[in-house]
Amino acid sequence: MSDTGPNEILNVPAYFKSDASGKRHFAVASALDLIAKKVASNPNVDVDFELSRLSKYADRIQAAIAKA
Repeated sequence: MSDTGPNEILNVPAYFKSDASGKRHFAVASALDLIAKKVASNPNVDVDFELSRLSKYADRIQAAIAKA
């Protein structure tokens, strides 16, 4: 399985060739990876709260990539 986490998303050529929907898919996958790592590193993290912020994380990831 390939990693589409925050450290890898800019290295995925398919991201840059994707349409808006495809780019959103990569951003959401990256956000899910961030949440998973946060939950794995701290048992006190509220998973439901983090997942409720998934769209916000993905928005910020896309904004950061657009500036890169």
